[in-house]
Amino acid sequence: MLNRAGLDEALASELARQSRHREGLALLLIDIDHFKRVNDEHGHAAGDRALVHVASVLAEGRRSYDIVGRWGGEEFLVVLPHEGPDAAHAIAEKIRRRLEESPLPPVGRLTASFGLTVWRDGDSAERLLARADAALYVAKREGRNRVRLAPD
Repeated sequence: MLNRAGLDEALASELARQSRHREGLALLLIDIDHFKRVNDEHGHAAGDRALVHVASVLAEGRRSYDIVGRWGGEEFLVVLPHEGPDAAHAIAEKIRRRLEESPLPPVGRLTASFGLTVWRDGDSAERLLARADAALYVAKREGRNRVRLAPD
């Protein structure tokens, strides 16, 4: 599991590869739903366990070439090389369901909201991340525990 600095480096590398080979690249920005409530109701130790739990769910379902890390706070970033919107959406839904179906005692069921975007010609990391973030906020506004694709 990478930290923010490691994710920045890995994303830069993948963007350079994508610019050369154009094989597809998708980003998932994931935010644990109602994370503050976990800390408030169960304490910060439970919040830490929740972060570890989400990280393990993300790690167990990743392919060898996917890049997974903690983006910050209760947010995670998944870089999906070689993927377009449909396959990336299916991967995100699989992760979302796996998380929802693996409760963490004593917290219970955790859910997350997902912002998804795919690489467009000339994209920078900042543009990709901004689109993923905008899609994440749509998922949250629409009720959380869902995947939303950034519009073209």
